[in-house]
Amino acid sequence: MHTDCEICLIQQAEKMLVKPFTWCEITPVANLFSASLTGNAGINIADGCEFAWNGSVSFLFRVPKNLNLRMAGYYRSELPSIMGTYNERWYADLAVSKKIC
Repeated sequence: MHTDCEICLIQQAEKMLVKPFTWCEITPVANLFSASLTGNAGINIADGCEFAWNGSVSFLFRVPKNLNLRMAGYYRSELPSIMGTYNERWYADLAVSKKIC
C-alpha cells in the first residue's frame, strides 16, 4: 500500500519517462541531498554537513525478434561517512532479454 506522497512520487517518475520512438525508452533519475553526521564514538568524531547527489540514466531499445537491449549508467558523488568520505562511484550495465511468451 502506498501513501499519498509515494503515489505522487511514482506519478512524477512516470512523467520523467521519455519515449522518443516506439522502439526506444529513456529514463533519467537524479537525487540531490544533504548528508550530515554529528556525534562521536570513541576516537571517531563526526561533525559536518555536505551536499551530495546521484543520478542514473537507462536506455531501453526494442529490437526485432522480441529482443530488448538495456543500457544503464549510474553516478554517485563523494559522500561523507563516519569513517571519512566515500569516493565517487560510477558504473554502467548492459543487458539483453528475449520475450518467450
